[in-house]
Amino acid sequence: MNPDLKAFLLDQAIKWAGSVRGMRRPTATIDGDATAEVYGENVLAWEVLVSSIEIERPITVEVAIDPDGYVGVGLLDNPRSATQRSLSE
Repeated sequence: MNPDLKAFLLDQAIKWAGSVRGMRRPTATIDGDATAEVYGENVLAWEVLVSSIEIERPITVEVAIDPDGYVGVGLLDNPRSATQRSLSE
């Protein structure tokens, strides 16, 4: 994975966790070999694992980007990645 893309995805997940979930000092990780899920013809999304001292288990969020630069971040109830699922359990 491109280091700049990885840093961007992690940053977006951390900002989301702080603003939407109210987490203090959240951390985020992403599998370096993670591939994007493709929605429609042009939206790419990646799974990011977010942790914080306020939660017992990490949560998985999805960071999606479209060609116009719109970025969406949201809680992912059913992670696609086996690694993410096992870390979330």
